[in-house]
Amino acid sequence: MEDEPHEINQYLNTLPDYVETIQLQRRNLKELPDLSRFNKLHTLLLDYNQIKNLPDLSIFPNLKKLSISCNQLEKLPDLSNCKNLQEINVFKNNLKHLPQLCKLLQLRKLSCGHNSLHELPYMESMHNLLYLSCPFNLLSEIPTLPKNLKHFNCNFNYISSLPKLPEYLFELRCSDNHIRTMPEFTHHLQKLNA
Repeated sequence: MEDEPHEINQYLNTLPDYVETIQLQRRNLKELPDLSRFNKLHTLLLDYNQIKNLPDLSIFPNLKKLSISCNQLEKLPDLSNCKNLQEINVFKNNLKHLPQLCKLLQLRKLSCGHNSLHELPYMESMHNLLYLSCPFNLLSEIPTLPKNLKHFNCNFNYISSLPKLPEYLFELRCSDNHIRTMPEFTHHLQKLNA
């Protein structure tokens, strides 16, 4: 479905200012329309568009979920003021790096696979992060992982060694890398794909 900008604006004009979820998937968007009046926004779904850049999202202090998978995103804006973010999905874009995320202490899920990432940002202090998926990138090493991480997928990268695994890691997917020796597994690990 290809929407014209005026059709998208007409749709947005039907929404009340207090709306909490905006769904603009599959709208052929090249840029984000002005959403500044939606100050209660907590879910922003922008998947399957052609967006290359996002504006500053700090105007949405209540934002909990940002999903912008399958776009042409080249850079993710600074998200450090979006302190309520719990989920970020930037799967299948053109990202070469991610901004610092360590101030996002509520973040529970980060999906950044199918990009061109060479490294992941520091995330050891992100104790609420439970799910990290970064397959099909250009990663050669992994930083220290958050201690409560339960699911970690780093398939199809260039990783030669993994850091110490979090104690409660339940699932590890690390196939199609250059790993020669595996770290010690914890007794909580139930699923391994190496």
